[in-house]
Amino acid sequence: MKRIVFLGLLFFIFNFHFGQDAGIMVEKVEPPFWWVGMTNPNLQILVYGNEVSLATIEIDYPGVEVRNIRKVENPNYLFIDLVVSEDALPGEFPIRFKVGNKLLAPYSFELKVRKPGSSSRKGFSTSDAVYLLMPDRFASR
Repeated sequence: MKRIVFLGLLFFIFNFHFGQDAGIMVEKVEPPFWWVGMTNPNLQILVYGNEVSLATIEIDYPGVEVRNIRKVENPNYLFIDLVVSEDALPGEFPIRFKVGNKLLAPYSFELKVRKPGSSSRKGFSTSDAVYLLMPDRFASR
């Protein structure tokens, strides 16, 4: 009986440790989507995941070009610089992560349609900032 319990425990530990894919895994992408027709065609995507900077990136979508891939000191972060041209159509496309010949699960990135009139909105400016001054802080007692 002890032998069966020991072998069962050993099998469980072996499967838990070696059965998991402890390799590269994409956990988060920021921004998770973008819009077509933006004034600035440049877009930088932050990818976070276990050793994601070891992967190579492939994007094949009309109107979207990979300009640069930036790796930082931390291997869990990767920055992808994209150019989304004016003729890019809305839709979803995969960002493929490859290590050697192994294709990891792709991330589905979406380009959305901008709402009508959204380009005429005023952005953040100095009128949005409020400077608070506390004169009593400097008062002598």
